[in-house]
Amino acid sequence: MVHAKATARLEPWQESGYGGVTTIQERCPGKQTNNRAELIAIVRVLEQSQTETNPLRIKTDSRYSINCVTQWLQKWAVNDFKTAKGTPVENASLIKYLARLLERSDRLGRKINLEYVQGHVGIEGNEAADRQANIGATLPELPERDWETLEKILTNKMNAELKKMKHRPEQPATPAPQLSKEETAFYADGLLDDDDIELDLL
Repeated sequence: MVHAKATARLEPWQESGYGGVTTIQERCPGKQTNNRAELIAIVRVLEQSQTETNPLRIKTDSRYSINCVTQWLQKWAVNDFKTAKGTPVENASLIKYLARLLERSDRLGRKINLEYVQGHVGIEGNEAADRQANIGATLPELPERDWETLEKILTNKMNAELKKMKHRPEQPATPAPQLSKEETAFYADGLLDDDDIELDLL
């Protein structure tokens, strides 16, 4: 379970199945906005757990982040990432990269669930993430990441993985065990005649 929380900063909060807590304490790179920080918090969780296969539930108090990839993404893709007014979608390259990370997880069979939680109501994970996010905001500034290049690299990796899966040799079928003549005769002697079978079923 992960809580992603940010206010012009980011801080995913992850609770392991063993009761431990793992945090990624970072400052939001580039332009400082709440929406960007919330999206990047989710991105960092996915980046840090790419080798894991267990289901992942990400809790966030950002409806915007959830809606970006669950409701609006498909329509934006059709409209070349333009809004209904014809203006470019904010954070488009970041959202595309996030969507690609989610797509890869799905392709590898890992279930990812984005869940909305209300902020500032005493939810332990959300409150812990908020405290850590405040610390993250005091860290040195970071340059913007190249989201378009990151998406291309990930896409190439996914294509290579898909190609490898298609060319994976099939496992040979396990041959049926061969019976000796003595074993065959033994089992044949134990079989019932048709009349015996019919009588047995009455």
